[in-house]
Amino acid sequence: MILLDEVLARAKTLSGVRSVTLTNALPQNVQAPTDTFRIAGELGDVALPVPRAVSLRVDPGYLETMGVPLQQGRFFEETDRAGQPLVAVINQTMVDKRFERMSPLGQLILIGGESREIVGVVADVSQTIVQVSGGSCETVYVPIAQMPLVSTYLMLATTGDAGQLHRADQDSAQ
Repeated sequence: MILLDEVLARAKTLSGVRSVTLTNALPQNVQAPTDTFRIAGELGDVALPVPRAVSLRVDPGYLETMGVPLQQGRFFEETDRAGQPLVAVINQTMVDKRFERMSPLGQLILIGGESREIVGVVADVSQTIVQVSGGSCETVYVPIAQMPLVSTYLMLATTGDAGQLHRADQDSAQ
């Protein structure tokens, strides 16, 4: 994570950058990464396949950079790192499908072979170009610092023309 922390810190210093984030998948892609999951205490029909959710690994800057509203609880903090309690955030579609009669906050979800506490709920984000029947996919967000990746995207939100970032950075280096 040290290299990724340095990349984020450097990107934040670019003139015109409002916020930055890291993720394992870009929204509006052809496909999205998925993983099987189970909600603690939820009884699944053994005749049916284990449910799958879009599985995104992101850093604490994701909501601000992507403009995704937090609906309940909290999003990830800098303290949600390796060695700390494992946490997850889910989307509203998962709440609607899995938590009709109770709050998801504080519940446990098993994803990626690890049990994580659900600490927040965010609005749905369209992760793929082609939508599944029935609307949005269930989505689970995991802190990238608790589950590092080999392949990571850096996304920037800018205050102006993103094309000017490169030129501004080159100008300051000369």
